[in-house]
Amino acid sequence: MPGGAIRELAESTSSHGSNWIRGFFLAQLSFWAGYGAYYTFTRRYIEEFRGQDYAFVSMLTGAEEAPLIAAVALGFLADKLGRRKATLFGLGESIAVLAMGYVDIGYLPLLAGIAAFFYAIGYSAFLGAMLSGVKGSGYRYSIIAAAGSAGWGLGGVLGGFLYEFGARIAFTVSAILIGLAYMIAYIHIIAGLEVERQPRVKEVVEASRRSSILITAIIIGQTALGLFFSAASLKLSSEIENPLLFGVAFSTITAFLGALTRPIAGRTSDLIGHERLLLATNIAYITLSYAIAVLHGLALIAAWILPVFPFRDVALSLSISTRLPSHLQATAAGIISFTTSISGLMILVIAPQLESLTILHIFYINTILLSISSVLIVYELTRKHRVRSSSDY
Repeated sequence: MPGGAIRELAESTSSHGSNWIRGFFLAQLSFWAGYGAYYTFTRRYIEEFRGQDYAFVSMLTGAEEAPLIAAVALGFLADKLGRRKATLFGLGESIAVLAMGYVDIGYLPLLAGIAAFFYAIGYSAFLGAMLSGVKGSGYRYSIIAAAGSAGWGLGGVLGGFLYEFGARIAFTVSAILIGLAYMIAYIHIIAGLEVERQPRVKEVVEASRRSSILITAIIIGQTALGLFFSAASLKLSSEIENPLLFGVAFSTITAFLGALTRPIAGRTSDLIGHERLLLATNIAYITLSYAIAVLHGLALIAAWILPVFPFRDVALSLSISTRLPSHLQATAAGIISFTTSISGLMILVIAPQLESLTILHIFYINTILLSISSVLIVYELTRKHRVRSSSDY
């Protein structure tokens, strides 16, 4: 990311100093490079030693996501303990990933579940401090998050490269990058990013109640996108036979385009509103579903790499973050993880029922779910407008 953008961000948050911005930028880059390498390596590792074992992959995916059901409570715990201190729990994730290189492949789901538990505390604290620092600004959030997109792109390449060196080295490098990210975040969580007063459970319950419609809309939308990405990746894989070219098109190009697009996504979110942008991304993914279903060759690749996700990420994250006060931003990060967990578990339940369907049928289901999500977002926007209007009188 160009240094000018970071300088502009530093100036706009000068009350907290600028070192935390650079620190969080590096932490995002390191974390997602490590996780991207882990993700890329594990999927190829399983295929080599267990073949097309969809049940085992499903177990691993479920283990990676199931502990995040507790992310709201664990995010609240991070706010309660203090974000800086709670970030160190993330080192438990790093240790669990490291251990994967020293055990039989059958233990991967167990260790992945342990890693996810520590992630739910450590990364909630990390992201909570970041959300507190950006103060609801989509642009500020996107500048730092751009490093995460770049890290994911690098991680995909790194995971493929490390595969030649075996599991022990691959998991060790991934663990080091993840652990380094938490240490960088720990060092750079300054007083202005900490909790200014002790949070209360009552505040979380009230905020969740007020945001229940939006959270439901996000969960339904994320479930739809899980189906979309699964079906679209299979279509892309069938069109691109070369594994290297598939990897470049599937993750590397999309990640780096996402990094470049994030500042624009942030500006757009600030301009039109986070919930409205979330609604727009629902519509964009409905359109993309049908484009990917009928297109082939270069046209299919062009549709796949369109950088819609950066717009959705900033809209989703800040539509939740801005509904909670500054001292509950790790809790807000926990809610974001919770929506991912629930949608992931819903996909695991739905997926076996879709085995005999064509890609077009799956995209029909995707469209229905995104439409329901969109109706709920429109209802929420209308409700907020009514509340504002009544408060003016």
